[in-house]
Amino acid sequence: MQLEQSGTTLPYFQINERLSVLLKYCTKGRSPWGFTFTVDEQTLLHVKGRDTGAVLGLICRSDGIATLTYDEYLRIAKPRELAVHIACYRSYGEYYEVNGPDGGLGSKISPSNWRRILECEAQS
Repeated sequence: MQLEQSGTTLPYFQINERLSVLLKYCTKGRSPWGFTFTVDEQTLLHVKGRDTGAVLGLICRSDGIATLTYDEYLRIAKPRELAVHIACYRSYGEYYEVNGPDGGLGSKISPSNWRRILECEAQS
């Protein structure tokens, strides 16, 4: 697997020239964890999602990583002219619930979903 960091100041990584990964980190110790996507991040995410496919890793401090594909992100946060806020919730021993300004995913995300989504998206 070949991993390259993007030339931008945003935390994007390119895997095998086929998949872009955006990592966001929240320092809050407990649920809910909040993540803000600036207009520039939304624009770059749209370009990466359209061109090579994109996955978001929402790092909830030391609790785990909620992983979204670009299509899942669009379901909860359509592009806007303003910053977008996404929240992750998780009770002890449960899966992540992720909500944005356009609603929730409708299903919960396993904390161990990270590796499976990366493998599936990188192979497509």
